Amino acid sequence: MSTFVYKVFHIEDVSQTSKERAVAAADIETRFSERYEKLETPTIKISNQEEVTAFLEKNPNFKLNGDGFTDLDGNVGWMFGEIGIWASNYTAWKNFLKTDADCLVLMEDDLFLTKGFFVGFDAFVDELPDDWDM
Repeated sequence: MSTFVYKVFHIEDVSQTSKERAVAAADIETRFSERYEKLETPTIKISNQEEVTAFLEKNPNFKLNGDGFTDLDGNVGWMFGEIGIWASNYTAWKNFLKTDADCLVLMEDDLFLTKGFFVGFDAFVDELPDDWDM
């Protein structure tokens, strides 16, 4: 039986969207905490170039592709919030490797779990081969 840890990425602010995300994050936290241990790792907030530079200086192995992506309007590059979520994932993986857990589940705060989520989740996990890794 694999041991799981989880993390829900969420940043508090005063916007209505953030309040809705806070409700979703609290629901996820409640439901996952009944089954699994929470991974203690931060949600990284990046909102300007200085914060990007500071994170990169502290985490030289975090390789940020400066080209980013091209959106539907032809804009190229990463938004600061996107860099923040990648930085959060990177940091979570580093912290996960310090645990004895076998599996890490990462979620953002805009996820809404159905009532039968864990029935399906458990069924999928049961179908995984012994040597699965992602």
